[in-house]
Amino acid sequence: MCSVLEAIREQAVSQHFSRVHRVSLEVGAWCNVEIEALVFCFDIVMQGTMADGAVLDVVSVPGTGWCQQCQNNFRVFSRVAPCPSCGTWEVAMSGGSQFTITAMEVE
Repeated sequence: MCSVLEAIREQAVSQHFSRVHRVSLEVGAWCNVEIEALVFCFDIVMQGTMADGAVLDVVSVPGTGWCQQCQNNFRVFSRVAPCPSCGTWEVAMSGGSQFTITAMEVE
C-alpha cells in the first residue's frame, strides 16, 4: 500500500489534484494478496494523506495461461497445470500477476 500511496502522490503532482475519493485496483490471482488485508492496510496507510477516507475498489483478476503448442488461452487455477485443450505442459502464464491502479476519483 505504500507503493500505491507513492503512485497517488506522483499522479497528484503531475495531474494537479489535491484530494482522492476513490481508488480502483486490479489484483492478479498470482500476487498472493489477501483482499481483506489489502483493504485494511489501505485505510491505515492513507490516514492523514490526500486519500484519507477514500474508498478502495478491488477487482480480482484470474490467472491465465497460454499454450505454446495449440495457442489456446485459458484460465489457470494452478501454476502447474497442463493445457486443457491439448494436454501439453508447454504452458506460459499470461495473466494474473498484475497489481495495478486502474482508476482514481479525484478533485
